[in-house]
Amino acid sequence: MRLHEISIMESTIDIVLKKAEECNFKTIRKVTLKIGELSGVMDEALRFAFNELKNYSMLKDAELCIDKIKARAYCKNCDINYDIDHFNKLCPICAGFPAKIVSGYELYLYSIEGE
Repeated sequence: MRLHEISIMESTIDIVLKKAEECNFKTIRKVTLKIGELSGVMDEALRFAFNELKNYSMLKDAELCIDKIKARAYCKNCDINYDIDHFNKLCPICAGFPAKIVSGYELYLYSIEGE
């Protein structure tokens, strides 16, 4: 278990509980996170942390859903967006470096479902 994911999940649960209070929720059914492929966050570690930390709140029966965001870059020379990974960010057409990384580093709370 990595401490990084525990810290992320503690902060996420704090945010969820504050939002649930604002919305007068009595229970949370589902929490959805959006996580980029390049974020460096381990899904399994997040799930473990969520399952351990949720038991002491209105989240005790909640499900954690993790939606992965594809890593993509933009090549200014070729005017295209293309898929990338940790090891290869070069444009598939001109083999140049990308002008910018379009997506892949995201890590955010997307939605909370409750009643």
